[in-house]
Amino acid sequence: MRYKDLLNTNDILRLLTKQLNFNLKQAKDIFNFWAQYKKISLEEAVEEIGQMGYFSLSILQEKKKQEQKEKNKVFYLLSLITDIYQHNLFTQPGREKNDNFSPEDLLATNLGKLVAFAARKIGKIPPGEGKYKYLPSNQYYQKSFLLYNYQSAKKSRAEECYLVEGFFDVISLSKLGIENCVALLGTNLSEEQIKLLTELKKRIILFLDSDEAGQEATVNVAVKLLLQEIDCEVVKNDYQGDPDEICRQQERENIQAILQNRENPYSFILNHYFAK
Repeated sequence: MRYKDLLNTNDILRLLTKQLNFNLKQAKDIFNFWAQYKKISLEEAVEEIGQMGYFSLSILQEKKKQEQKEKNKVFYLLSLITDIYQHNLFTQPGREKNDNFSPEDLLATNLGKLVAFAARKIGKIPPGEGKYKYLPSNQYYQKSFLLYNYQSAKKSRAEECYLVEGFFDVISLSKLGIENCVALLGTNLSEEQIKLLTELKKRIILFLDSDEAGQEATVNVAVKLLLQEIDCEVVKNDYQGDPDEICRQQERENIQAILQNRENPYSFILNHYFAK
């Protein structure tokens, strides 16, 4: 006997709405279920359930409106903070603190909507300690859902895209005219980031740090890309340092040669484990 023969429509709705307290996520799950069950659109499902008297549409609409209002406040504050930072970068004290980057360089990759702030530590980094500092995740910002400089890379006509670890790597490569690059903002590649890379429809060139953690991350990222049948290659980073440091230390011609010195991902993975 089929499921819909066991319960009539009212029984199903009573079962699903018994614990509903107008939490938007729970409500959305119920609406999606009802839309699939009745083979109707999501909007029609919401309206149909509301007309049956199981909840007030006005309550749900008011809650959604309030959440959007709170979200707009957050984006407004982030935009305001950005304006302050941009203003300070162009003041004399700000110019003296640019750490070899002009204000234009620092702002060049800010092409999408601002969602968070991050920073990189200055000076020698103790072993095992991260170079970058990021804001904690919240309802408006999830680092694993983002790729730094994604909007710029998406607009690029290049058939390939460099994947690096940190945003300073992207900024340094951008100074050399290499706009087709994105940063993981770490060493782990999430499912959401894989979807973003898939949508680029470009060959992914892995250019992660040369240390053990970076090489291990390269293997893990390469495996994930290959499992999703995403075309990729690995830059053979034989230099001590990350892409940002290499760009600072090497001449432009040397950097171009480094970027073209690539390895098949399968060979890289095998060589990495055979070397242990």
